[in-house]
Amino acid sequence: MRDRPAPLSNILLVLIVTLALAGATACRTTPPTMGATVDRFDVDLTVEANHDVLAREDLTIRLDAGATRFERRVSNAQADGLTFVSAAADGRPVTPGDGTLSLSEANGAVDATWQFDPSSGQSHAVTLVYRATGTLAVSDQRGRLQWPAVPAARTYAVGSSRVTLHVVEGVLLFHPSGMAERGWMVTRTPDGIQAVRDGIAADEHGTVLAEVSIPETLPEPRWQFNGDRQREFIPAFVSAALFIIVCGLGAVWMIRLQHPRRNRTKGSSDSGTSAEDWADMLRGLHRAAIICVVVGVATGLAMWLWMARFGPWQFAVPASIVLVAIALEAGARLL
Repeated sequence: MRDRPAPLSNILLVLIVTLALAGATACRTTPPTMGATVDRFDVDLTVEANHDVLAREDLTIRLDAGATRFERRVSNAQADGLTFVSAAADGRPVTPGDGTLSLSEANGAVDATWQFDPSSGQSHAVTLVYRATGTLAVSDQRGRLQWPAVPAARTYAVGSSRVTLHVVEGVLLFHPSGMAERGWMVTRTPDGIQAVRDGIAADEHGTVLAEVSIPETLPEPRWQFNGDRQREFIPAFVSAALFIIVCGLGAVWMIRLQHPRRNRTKGSSDSGTSAEDWADMLRGLHRAAIICVVVGVATGLAMWLWMARFGPWQFAVPASIVLVAIALEAGARLL
């Protein structure tokens, strides 16, 4: 009785579990705030002369009984970078590591956590100031700003919010500029706009949409460049994946034509292939399937680590290699 390699399904399962654990570890983020209510969530945005955005958030919070901390995670996919500037708690400036504020800046996000003494009461005021670079999408001599002022990924409702957008002297604000969502009352101010709203549920958010003047020399932000490349490369990734699948299925079909189903009573195929040659062919198909799985997973990991800027469509290529592996294994079993 000839030796059979380990079933492809077992190998594939081990690889999938390993990738899932690695992905869960890499994507782990700060757990969301629990046990807090936000009565006010005020955001003040200023488009500066260098076209960075300076953001200030003032929140009035109420901690539930037993809760001692409040967390705020700031992230924006349409920004090249976020940098912490300052923070305060109950009107007092705080710095990272002083026992009140913990801060983390990683993966283009700012994570701030305020820790309060239970004896200080349940109501607190917190302030977070940070600067965002590369936030304006460049189009001719206009820059488009899309800013998640009141984020959607929250576990708490917001009683009321005031979002203000300023532009410094020399920067023009074009109409229409305002909020992307309904329910906000937007008014024009001498140097920008202001939007107010009451009763914002935890699954609702507020996004500032604005267009401002920019110089011709302002470079395209990195996230916009990557987004344009993603759209351009979609046909290339899809066509490459289809080519790999067609080649793999074609190889299985050619083997099937050359070696019809084995005649078990004679120990050979109808084409005259000996039992030993037949066993070697099946082992070759099994090995090819395992190699394709390894190559597909390795390619996917490499793309995830070094080519993430090209978006999810790039993973059509490693997925097609794994599909070819499945086709090879299925072909070996059918033969």
